[in-house]
Amino acid sequence: MVKSRQIRAITFGARRKGASGFALLELILAITISAILAVYANAELAGQQEESIARGGGVYLKTVAMAVEKYTYINWENLSNGNPVPGTSDSLKPTIPELIAMQRLTTGFPAGMPTRQVVRIDITRSACPGTGCQITTTVCTTTPVKGFGVGATRFDLAYAMLDEQSGSGGQSRQGDGANIRGPALNVPNPLGNVEGIVCGSSYVDLGLFNQFVRIRDTRDPDLQGPLTVAGDVTAKQKLNVGDCINMDGTAAGGGRGGFACTDRNDLPAGYAGGVRSVDVVGNKNILASAAPASFTGSNGNYALLTTDNGTGAAEIRTSGRTAGDRLTPLGSYVPGALCNAPDEGSIARNASAAGLVVCESGVWTAMKKSGVVGQPCAPDGAIGTSPGGLALYCQSGIWTLMADRFGRFAITDTYLVYDNSTGLNPIIPVPACPSSGQPKIYFNPQGVDSRNLYKSNFRADITTSPGFYTIHVDNTVNPNDPYGTPVAGYGLLTVGCFYD
Repeated sequence: MVKSRQIRAITFGARRKGASGFALLELILAITISAILAVYANAELAGQQEESIARGGGVYLKTVAMAVEKYTYINWENLSNGNPVPGTSDSLKPTIPELIAMQRLTTGFPAGMPTRQVVRIDITRSACPGTGCQITTTVCTTTPVKGFGVGATRFDLAYAMLDEQSGSGGQSRQGDGANIRGPALNVPNPLGNVEGIVCGSSYVDLGLFNQFVRIRDTRDPDLQGPLTVAGDVTAKQKLNVGDCINMDGTAAGGGRGGFACTDRNDLPAGYAGGVRSVDVVGNKNILASAAPASFTGSNGNYALLTTDNGTGAAEIRTSGRTAGDRLTPLGSYVPGALCNAPDEGSIARNASAAGLVVCESGVWTAMKKSGVVGQPCAPDGAIGTSPGGLALYCQSGIWTLMADRFGRFAITDTYLVYDNSTGLNPIIPVPACPSSGQPKIYFNPQGVDSRNLYKSNFRADITTSPGFYTIHVDNTVNPNDPYGTPVAGYGLLTVGCFYD
């Protein structure tokens, strides 16, 4: 029994020593496994960080691509027609700072990607300008995608970057570096045959624009309802209005305006009369009339401006007076030339000399002329006035004083007066002379004897009464007449105005 207990004790002690060695091995194994797991976990965490950064790069590309799309919308006219876009050094390659300045990207938008890369923007035009114009934009990395920006090309990270663009982007795949391919993109690689390039993209054509009115649109929007504008409206060409224009303010302009309103109350406040639909600029007439509805062309109080008065000539016509500071004829006509019947009484410039002409009896006739004594004139027989107001006469092509050619006594009438034996006392009207002339009467005896040697001695008594001369003639014997026989005769009485 004692021996048995000893054996058990020995055996138990041996087991205790073996058990102690097995626990140390387990500890070493556990530490090794933990280290392996830690290394694996760290690598997994690093991979997740790289993918997260790559996906951030994809968001960056998509955001810039959307900004370039807005840039294309707003500048479609310039881009489609190949014109420069203000604010860019190259309108087909806008930069991040330029997009920020145009407010297509927010202020403070980063210049580089989370992947430590930068992008290039390319805009490609196809069939532009025209109805088939298409514009494709790409926003691409300038270097292949790599882990933390170093090492070999990481196509897995490129796929992650592409995945964040919702199918709008593309990449240059392994073995196909010359093309950028994606779910909706297939274009040449703008960097050449380089693998691992990732791009965002957008596509714009007239299909979208044709649904909306855009800036500098050349189409007629044909709006079918009211249009309210808070600011000024500028029409660089004709403004056609099919109905009425209602204004609360004042209408002003330097061009032309036409009205098709038939309601006289549609005129601006302060204007009398109305404007008819036939009296518009389009019909070459502008009419202000007190009775527009019954206007016939010459009735009532009116003022008419027309480009055709019925004879093909422009005319300003009014039922009242035409008032102004001065009236300046622009037409010139040669005296003696024929004028039309509608121009009877019209005044124009003298085309041959200074002065004016008037249409009289179908002929342009020179009006009052001005001249200087001794200076040339035309035509002979013309009457003019000197600077001092003296009457001039054109004779032999030279202005002369009319008084020098016709005297200072202007005869107004001549009478035959007989001797008193007739019992007649003629009553002669006193001539009506201007203030610068004086009435004069002259008597010239005309009786002669039978031998035509001696004139009879006539005596004329002239009595002046208001407005008349009373003439009494006596026939007496000439004391020098040897025959002493009175001879019957008569006298010539001349009346007129004398000018000093």
